[in-house]
Amino acid sequence: MDNEPDDKVQLCLDGKYRWVYEMSLYRNMTIPLLLIKVLLITIAICFALMLVICVASGDDPVEFIAESAVPLLMIMAIFFPVCVLGYLLYAVMNGGVYCVLFEMDDKGVLHAQQDRQVKKAKLLADISVLAGLATGNVGAVGRGLLVATNTEKYTEFGGVRKLRAVPGRNVIYIDTNQVYASDKDFDFVWNYIKDRCPNASVKG
Repeated sequence: MDNEPDDKVQLCLDGKYRWVYEMSLYRNMTIPLLLIKVLLITIAICFALMLVICVASGDDPVEFIAESAVPLLMIMAIFFPVCVLGYLLYAVMNGGVYCVLFEMDDKGVLHAQQDRQVKKAKLLADISVLAGLATGNVGAVGRGLLVATNTEKYTEFGGVRKLRAVPGRNVIYIDTNQVYASDKDFDFVWNYIKDRCPNASVKG
């Protein structure tokens, strides 16, 4: 498990559930597997387009496949190490962690990646304010949580088509979005999302 004990899902004063997830970029394979998938899909699409062009020009597709096998393997042998080195560089630059703030209510969930300099303790403190453990301006604190966001991705539950849970990696796939939750909160988050996605094909 990548999280510390205080990383719990909290219901805040504005009616939204919020939590912080800090994923180890060295131990959790979710992002590396995604990069490998993207690389393989890209190579497959390029190969398919070349095959279509070959057939359209009247060349023998079997001969084209045979001749392309070695160059294709060479391309993969080059790109995989480059991807690995690039990922390791990304991990080092981010201090080995991928820090995400999640906001979730009955309508959808927001995945907000935090900039490297954002401190997890500060995010947790702000969430505690919103949860009612201290007094403060709910709207201001809620907006403040997203000030240092690097990228945001919002998914509306009503339009979700695919749902998949992978508890071993603490990840829930919602179409093209990803939600992370600690072991102790995973079942709650999964069931909450699943119950609000009536049109989704569910796995896990």
